Amino acid sequence: MEYEKLFAKMNQFTINKFEDDDFEMAGKVCDWRNHVPDALKKDWKFLTQREKEIIFLMAEQQASAEKWD
Repeated sequence: MEYEKLFAKMNQFTINKFEDDDFEMAGKVCDWRNHVPDALKKDWKFLTQREKEIIFLMAEQQASAEKWD
């Protein structure tokens, strides 16, 4: 199943990176926190661990695709 592949990828990330959810401290380039919609940032503390993992994976994929000169 595709979700299982995504969660296997999730396990490759360090826990520190995933738990570093201080959105105000997001870096300018290739930071997953920049790709989380504002509505989800506001509700982050109310989301389940699984919901956070899914959002993190999507945001991390977007951040890693950024191209900067």
